Amino acid sequence: MATVDFDIKFPREDVEALFAQMQRAQKEIGASMGGAIKMAGFQLARTMGTSTAVSDKKRDYKIIQQRRARPGRPKQMMIEVTSYRGGKKKTFRRLIDGGKREANKSTAVEIGMRGLAKSSWKWGAKGAKTAGAVGYGRDVSRSAKQWGSRYGRGKGHYRGDSPYYVIESRLPYIRKALQGGERTVETATQRAARALSETIDNKLKKKMGAK
Repeated sequence: MATVDFDIKFPREDVEALFAQMQRAQKEIGASMGGAIKMAGFQLARTMGTSTAVSDKKRDYKIIQQRRARPGRPKQMMIEVTSYRGGKKKTFRRLIDGGKREANKSTAVEIGMRGLAKSSWKWGAKGAKTAGAVGYGRDVSRSAKQWGSRYGRGKGHYRGDSPYYVIESRLPYIRKALQGGERTVETATQRAARALSETIDNKLKKKMGAK
């Protein structure tokens, strides 16, 4: 039987709704079994991407002490930076040569790997041949776009009697990067089913218009 593999547990009714749309794609627009799975996988990858948050560009910090510039000695300030590791809040101090501009550009404050979680889904979608499903967005850093290949995995086979679609993120903190609210990961399958339904409706409209 054709399958779409899920590691994150979704509500059963949402999974059934997605499979119902896959069957509808085969019946109403003539999609093959593999084609229907690829369409569903595309929408699921997209919703996983939108369910994943991108961190702020900078860590919060406060100025502890400042020293004015003097001949032969630059302006300096001591800052205390707040970061989160393993979901726990931590602080550390760093001496900065210069002012706020230099502090904001320092590796202590600027988050160089922002968007790594979203990037991992992008690379997973690439492996499953649905790369266009996940967008990086303007806030994902260049380094995160490259490093995402280390954590995103995907594969798909859409021909024959046993087509399948698999996408995964092996990032250790991927679950922490998933958002809450309307775009929470628990609603991803529901949103994928809804989006697939709209895709089928649009294809039917175009088909009817062509006649």
